[in-house]
Amino acid sequence: MIQINEAKCVGCGYCEVNCPCFAIIVFGSAKLNIGKCEECMKCLTVCPTNSIRMT
Repeated sequence: MIQINEAKCVGCGYCEVNCPCFAIIVFGSAKLNIGKCEECMKCLTVCPTNSIRMT
């Protein structure tokens, strides 16, 4: 499962732009719609603050 640490997120939007499932929305910080997420991990690889992780 993908998890976003909202405290570390700076709201850059890289994850939102790179998500092919449109499962992430950035409004202040990134929010994940787990129902849409296919766990491709593209968001994880582009996050500059390592706020996204696989658990």
